[in-house]
Amino acid sequence: MPSASPVTDASPQPVRRARWRLMAMALMVPTLGSSLGIDGGDLFQILAVENLGLDARTIGIGLGFCTLSVPVQLWAARLTLGRARQRLVAFLVGDAVLCWILALLVATATPGSGLATSALAVAVVAEIHLSVLYVTAWQPLLSQVLGAADRQRNNAQGRAVARVLMAGLLLVFGLADETTRIVILVAIGGIALVLAKVVGGMPTPDPPVAVVDEPAEPAAAPPGRRWSLPTGMWALCITAGLGAVSAWPLFVTYTHDVLWPDVNLGLMTAAQVGGQVTAGLLWRPTATGLMRRGRRAAVVSVVAATALAAIRAPVEGLTEGMLTLVTVAGAAAALTLVFLVVMELVHQTVDNDTSVRSMTIFDVVASTSGQTGLFVAGFLISASVDSAWPVDPYRVYLLTAATLVAAAVLRLGRRRPALTTSG
Repeated sequence: MPSASPVTDASPQPVRRARWRLMAMALMVPTLGSSLGIDGGDLFQILAVENLGLDARTIGIGLGFCTLSVPVQLWAARLTLGRARQRLVAFLVGDAVLCWILALLVATATPGSGLATSALAVAVVAEIHLSVLYVTAWQPLLSQVLGAADRQRNNAQGRAVARVLMAGLLLVFGLADETTRIVILVAIGGIALVLAKVVGGMPTPDPPVAVVDEPAEPAAAPPGRRWSLPTGMWALCITAGLGAVSAWPLFVTYTHDVLWPDVNLGLMTAAQVGGQVTAGLLWRPTATGLMRRGRRAAVVSVVAATALAAIRAPVEGLTEGMLTLVTVAGAAAALTLVFLVVMELVHQTVDNDTSVRSMTIFDVVASTSGQTGLFVAGFLISASVDSAWPVDPYRVYLLTAATLVAAAVLRLGRRRPALTTSG
C-alpha cells in the first residue's frame, strides 16, 4: 500500500511554513516526555530518585500503570485527521499544566511520602494524554504534510537536535539543586504553551485526491473490520513492541541502584541521549536501504547488550567507566536506528484513510509493551541489588530483549525483500 505523503518540495508557501512548525514541535516533545515520565523519562527518573525519594520497584510499578491507557487508546483509533492540529494544541497545553503540577509536588512533598508517590499519577495521566492527543495526530499529520525525504529528516535529524538540547538540559539538571529543578520544570511548561500558539497557526493541506485506474476503496472500514490493518502492519507493530519492552528507559534507575552508584546520573543519561543523537544525525533519507540499516542496527544492539552483561558491577575506575558509557551510547544508537527504520516502514504501509487507525494501534502495542517492560524492570532492578548471579537479572533481560528484536527485524527483511538493497 502506498505511503500517504502527498506533498513534495515544490509545495506552496503555507505548507513550507507548516514544515518549520512541525520541526519546532519535534524539538520540544522529547523534553516534555522526559519531564513527565513518558516511556520512563530520564528527567522524571532523576526527580523520582533524588528529589521524591522513590525506589526502583515503586517507579516500575507506577509507570506500569500506564497500561490503563490502552482502552482509551483503542477508542482514540476512531479519530480522523480532520482535527489533528487541534489535538496537538490540546496536548501541549495539557502537558504544560502537568509540568507545573509536578514542579509543585517536588517543592512541597516529603521524599518517600504518599504525596511524593502521587507524582507517578502525573506520569500515568501524561501517558494517556499523549496516547489520545499526540499519537493520533503527530505521525499521521507528518504523512499528510511531508514527503518521504522531509518526513525522514523530521523523524531523524529533528529528533537528534531535540536530543542534543535535552542532553544539555540533563547535564544541568543532574547538577542542579532542588530549586533550580523546579524552575526548569516551570520553564518547560511555559515553552510548551508558546509552542501551542505556534502549532495552532499551522496551515495543513487538504487530503490528496489519488489518481487510480480502479475504484477507490471506501473510506470507512466495513463492519467487523474496524481494527483491520494494512498488510504488513502487524509485523511492524510486533517489532516495535519487542523494542519497547526491552526496559532500557529504566536504565538510569538501574545505574543508581546497581551498576554505578557514584556516577552523576546526568552523565549517564547524556550518554544514552548522545547515542540517540548520533544515530539521528547520521541518518540519510533512503527509499531502498531501510532493511539493511535495520539489520545492522539490530546486530549492534545485541553486541552492546552482550558487552554490558560482561561489565563488572559496581563500575570502578576510569577505564570501566568509559567502557560503560560507550556501551550504553552504542545500544541507544542502535535502538534509535531500529525505530527509524520501523517508523518509515509504517509510513510506507499506510495511507490517509488508514493512518490514524494504524498508527494509533501501532502506538498501543509499542507503548503497552514499554509500560510492561518498565513494570518488569522495576522488580528486576530490585532483584539485581546484591544479586549473586554471574550476570544480574536486569542485564539478562536486556540481552534477551535485544536478541528478540534482532530476530524480529531479520524476519521483517525476509518478508520485505524489495527494501533490502543498499542505501
